[in-house]
Amino acid sequence: MIVFLLSGLWHGANWTYVIWGGLNGFYLVFAIISKDIRGRITKWTGIDKFRNLNKVVKIFCTFNLICFSWIFFRASSFTDAVTIIKRIFMDFSLRIDVGRVGVSRYQLALCCGVIAFLLLVQLFQRNKVISNELSNRHTVFRWAVYYSALIFIILFGVFNTNSFIYFQF
Repeated sequence: MIVFLLSGLWHGANWTYVIWGGLNGFYLVFAIISKDIRGRITKWTGIDKFRNLNKVVKIFCTFNLICFSWIFFRASSFTDAVTIIKRIFMDFSLRIDVGRVGVSRYQLALCCGVIAFLLLVQLFQRNKVISNELSNRHTVFRWAVYYSALIFIILFGVFNTNSFIYFQF
């Protein structure tokens, strides 16, 4: 817990960073303390019989807890963070408007497509190594894959000069 609190302080002398570090420390301490109880709940619900489902539930919980802590990391003040949390949990009338977060529908579709592609690559790699598969293919096919990847990077890569996030601290 102390290490996480100090890492929050290291990111900035603002309560939002300390809370961010404290939340992450709390998550770890709580996970250690509640390990036996969570194991019993997993057995009681029968999720332990479905290994992949159990894994998905754990990933889902971890992802959402970490995203919640990032509210404090990115908020400019504690008051702003509380406002964001209130809006998340209490303002159910809000529609999800992609434009409000600075992403066009095209960019959202592209991101979903890339994620789907990467999931397919991961599924493929469970059975075969891609580099071995490419080396066993005809040279024309192999170079077509290389050039396609290069063109994809050139078309969709971000090459502007945004400063590294830690330069603002």
